[in-house]
Amino acid sequence: MKYIPELFQESLEEFFDRHDPEKKHLAPKIEDHFPNREKEVFDHLIKLYAKQENGLNLMISESSLFSIPPSSSSGVG
Repeated sequence: MKYIPELFQESLEEFFDRHDPEKKHLAPKIEDHFPNREKEVFDHLIKLYAKQENGLNLMISESSLFSIPPSSSSGVG
């Protein structure tokens, strides 16, 4: 799938609209920080917010949103 930054940011904004509107402003920053990693970002966000929505009273911080592990192709790790 070809990476289209505008669609990634739009998808992030829609995700935050549904799950955490106060963090919607982070969508452009997340998109810039994780180019070409849309699937990994959404997998991470879904796991975080699933825990919160399942009653774990988890406060999701900006640092937890950006704690996505490096991709296996990044040469890190």
